[in-house]
Amino acid sequence: MKRAIAMAAFVALAGCGHRPGNIQGTVNEANALFAEGRIEEAAKLMQAAASDADTPVNHDDLLFQLGLMYARARMVEEAFAVWDPLYESTGLDAIQGRIVFEKGMLMRAVGELDQAEHWFTLMIVEHPTHGLTDTALLRLQMLVRDRAGDEAERALLEKLLPGALESTFGDDVLWALYVWHHEHGQDATAKQYLLAIRKSYPYPTGGRIVESLFALADMAEAEKDWKEAEMYLTDIIGPIGKSVLIGGSSGSSKAKALFKLGRIYEKELGDPETAMDMYMMVVKMEDLETVSDDGLIEVARVLMETGEMEKACEKLEELFDGYPYSNKRKKAQKMAVEAGCEDIEP
Repeated sequence: MKRAIAMAAFVALAGCGHRPGNIQGTVNEANALFAEGRIEEAAKLMQAAASDADTPVNHDDLLFQLGLMYARARMVEEAFAVWDPLYESTGLDAIQGRIVFEKGMLMRAVGELDQAEHWFTLMIVEHPTHGLTDTALLRLQMLVRDRAGDEAERALLEKLLPGALESTFGDDVLWALYVWHHEHGQDATAKQYLLAIRKSYPYPTGGRIVESLFALADMAEAEKDWKEAEMYLTDIIGPIGKSVLIGGSSGSSKAKALFKLGRIYEKELGDPETAMDMYMMVVKMEDLETVSDDGLIEVARVLMETGEMEKACEKLEELFDGYPYSNKRKKAQKMAVEAGCEDIEP
């Protein structure tokens, strides 16, 4: 979550910051010249725009763009000559992190893979909350794996983990270790990394917590441990009771968890009443409005399967009345015919 905020801040800096009209015109002209391959002329204009910037933020942003212009032209020395002093002078972590990331990308592009690894590693160590740090980790993993193999990738992640655990980036490294062990058929070890995320990065601390809980629930289902699966899904959903659900994850994740839990009760535990309670929670939650009709369809289906056609018709009528633009209307119409519903006007 913190990384998303940091990334949004950088996007605001790089793309949406206010610049006086004449400066923006200079930037546009510089970009046009760059597109024509006139690199030096474009760079001079971008430098001029930075010198005329009305705020320190715009000044630093334009200097970063100047360095990026050189980087795209594979002019390594020129790019670094702009970025190195900017990194030291700017007070903006968003720009500092982007400089480190782009250095890694540039070194990879020109085939300096040792240097690429260096800069991507520095990104993870020095800028763990930046919006591009998770991408830097993926790039680093691919570089190491391609150059030295799978075991080297695992060793890299284990080396990065202690430092990452001191920041909000620890869950990403734990997740990467889970993926590595899962892909290598070592699910017992993989599960321990998921449990570490659950313990150290509970919602909303970690960006990987929800997908980790779903992965844990899937493992429990595979082992037919329905109570354990329910525990992890309830972590996602939040407190379950008669009142509207509170806490837990975002609406779409809650809906997915409620449907999964409902199907466990319905298909595995033989408890259709509780299953319908789960589906109806999707209907009743305000932040799940876009999937409320899915909940009604599921309840109507269960009622039809248990022979309660009149109640099923009531749910289908509720869908027709409350969701005129639902993409489930065609399916609901077919179900209404099968249930023998009367006086329903889809």
